[in-house]
Amino acid sequence: MIDLHSHSNRSDGVKAPHELAEAASLSGLSAIALTDHDTVDGTGEFLKACDGLDGMTGIAGVEFSAESERGTLHILGLGLDASNTPLCEALERIREGRDERNRRILARLNELGYALTWEEVESFAGGDVMGRPHFARAMIARGWAESIAEVFERFLGRGAPAHVERFRPSPEEAITLIKGAGGVASIAHPVSWSMDYDFMRDELRRFMGFGLDAIECYHPRVGTKARASLLALADELGLLVTAGSDFHGIDGDDVLGAPDGAPDSLLAPLLGRMSPYGISKAR
Repeated sequence: MIDLHSHSNRSDGVKAPHELAEAASLSGLSAIALTDHDTVDGTGEFLKACDGLDGMTGIAGVEFSAESERGTLHILGLGLDASNTPLCEALERIREGRDERNRRILARLNELGYALTWEEVESFAGGDVMGRPHFARAMIARGWAESIAEVFERFLGRGAPAHVERFRPSPEEAITLIKGAGGVASIAHPVSWSMDYDFMRDELRRFMGFGLDAIECYHPRVGTKARASLLALADELGLLVTAGSDFHGIDGDDVLGAPDGAPDSLLAPLLGRMSPYGISKAR
C-alpha cells in the first residue's frame, strides 16, 4: 500500500516527520510522501527516518496552494530536491505571506470579541508554518467551537467575518518550481478545484505545457464516480495518476494509506521522474 499525500506537524498535521514515517511502517505501507503545506523543512528528518525502516520508500514533497479563479487548487510536488534554492526562496516568500495573513486574522478575531493571542495559536503549530487549522484548534480549546469545520464555517472560511486572502503562486509558477527541483507535479484532490470536466481538461492541457505530470485520482474526497471520470481524463491526456490519504492525524477517520482500489503499480512510473535527492529507497 502507498500514500503519496500526507502532512506532519511542520505544517498542519500532528505527527513529527519521523513519527509519520514510523506510523506508515506500522500501517503496512511500502511508500509514503511527506507533502507539507508550503514547506519542505521536515523532509530531511522524514527521509532519514524512512531510510531506517525496512521495506519503506520515503518521498520528499510539498503541497502548494495555487491561485485559481475556481475552487481550491492545490499542487503536489513529489520526489523533489528540498535543497533547491529557487524552491526554498519561493517557499519563504509564501510563508511570509501566510504570516501577514495570520496577523490580520488574529486582529479580526480580536475585533469580533475572541481574544486569542499569537502565542496561543502558535502553540498548536509544530513547525514554522502556521495556518487556519491552528486558529481553529486554538478556538476549540477555548470552547468557542466544537470542530474545525465549525470554525471555518463561522469564522475563517471564504465569506466568513475573519477570512483573509493571502498570496498564492500561479499554477505556472508552482509547477515550474516543482519541476526545477526535480519533482513530479500533480494536481491534488481535483474535485476541490472543479467538477466541470471540460474546464478541467482545458486547464490540465495548459498546465501540461508548464510540465504537469499527474493528477490525484485516489483521495478520500474523490468518490467512485468522480474517480472514474478523473481516471478517464488522465488516460485521455496522458497524465500519470497519484494516490494519497491527505493524512493529518487530527481525528479517528484520518488514516494513512491511499483509498481502496489504488494500485501500488502507480508508483513506479512516478519514481522514474523524481530527483534521486528526493527519495529514500526501500531496503
